[in-house]
Amino acid sequence: MKRGELRQALIGGLVVLLAGLFFVYAYSGQRSLRNGGVGYDITATFSRVDGLSKGAEVRLGGIRIGGVESMRLTELKRAEVTMRIHDLVKIPSDSSAVILSNGLVGAKFIELDPGGNDKMLTAGDHLRHTQGSIIVEELMELIIGQIKARQAKLTAVEQQDGEK
Repeated sequence: MKRGELRQALIGGLVVLLAGLFFVYAYSGQRSLRNGGVGYDITATFSRVDGLSKGAEVRLGGIRIGGVESMRLTELKRAEVTMRIHDLVKIPSDSSAVILSNGLVGAKFIELDPGGNDKMLTAGDHLRHTQGSIIVEELMELIIGQIKARQAKLTAVEQQDGEK
């Protein structure tokens, strides 16, 4: 093997090794949060969680800081969601949570909006301010209903103008 070919083979091997190490590191970090690893649990109660599932992302400022650990129905027939948050992330106690989706048909996730309180949430705490999942079909029906109402109003005005 020539010296140039050996050098290229060593560089290629090093790149493959570094890529493999990167994937192992990335996978182990995700797994530790999802399977009871590093982090603390907080809960939030929503009126509806349509499309949200166990393992869904929890984000702060658009960055993943945790995941949904579990969901259950409360005695008052509301959805209580337990989220595991990474230990390094501190969340003010007056923060709020909203269920959003990636695009019209994308996966659902929880977005946290930090409050201004100096007291931080700790393991077992409960978020008080929440907004449930918005169902795209209901939103589309609302928009279509408003368009139809506006068209009916315009048609009525045009008919009145034609009679004069």
